[in-house]
Amino acid sequence: MTVAERSFCVNALDLFEGFLLSSSRGNFSFEAISTLLHGLLLPRTPLRPARIYYTVEPSYIVTTRRRQLELSDLDNLDYMELSVVSIDKEIQMPAGDVRNPWSSLSICKASLQLHFSTPMLFSYGMWRRLERHLARPAAVKENVNLYRYMSGFKFEEPELVMRTCLPEAHLQHWYTVNTTSLLDEKDCVISDICIGNGADLAEVVSIVRAQAIHNSLWESLLAMSTGKWKKGLAHVDIRIFPSPARFELSLCAESKMYLIRIELTREFEWIGTVEDSDGEKVNVELDSLLTTRIN
Repeated sequence: MTVAERSFCVNALDLFEGFLLSSSRGNFSFEAISTLLHGLLLPRTPLRPARIYYTVEPSYIVTTRRRQLELSDLDNLDYMELSVVSIDKEIQMPAGDVRNPWSSLSICKASLQLHFSTPMLFSYGMWRRLERHLARPAAVKENVNLYRYMSGFKFEEPELVMRTCLPEAHLQHWYTVNTTSLLDEKDCVISDICIGNGADLAEVVSIVRAQAIHNSLWESLLAMSTGKWKKGLAHVDIRIFPSPARFELSLCAESKMYLIRIELTREFEWIGTVEDSDGEKVNVELDSLLTTRIN
């Protein structure tokens, strides 16, 4: 990389960070992390790169019992480190101003890199959407089946059945996972990505955020099933068919079948609905509450 290109890169990073900082409008909250188009930026220091926070586990907010962020929270949340790295092809880097970094462009063999604080597990379909925004192919640490990888299921049993260990006063849940979801090994573990156009960051964050919520939903089901379950307790059988863009759960209650869908929209938001066997919505307010809690 030439001296001129290095100067372009430093300027591009300054502009990009300034743009992200101004777009957050001083909103320093858990809600900002989960809803801002570009995530919440923590500016770089001489000791570390800038960080983009993009999601907060609902359980973390429940544990803290507050809405506003504190600096101590930032080491406990997932983020992407923002930096510039050299690559082997020319990319247009922002050279405008903080209000619109892309009003002017500089050409150099460098790209904005996003490094995940912990390796990120992407489903195949979501990864294909993200690949369109990459300046170069990402290094795939390994190809796996997301649901088996997170659950540790080894096909030693004919089915993956997850039994909850709720207090005895509660009705237990027995989740039986559709085996089809456990077969393919096209999902991947990724440590970092280089994006070809910083102007696409909003969509990149939306994809990463949607994947994080998907993983969190599956992890929540697994967490409910940890511990030793007790035989003889009343339970409800729930069939679950997880996929990258939809979770489908079916159960029978009071002699009626219900279908719960958690679906990903084209805007990369998760929507929850509950219907009965006739296709009628059970309760609009229930759908709204389910959707709010998911996101």
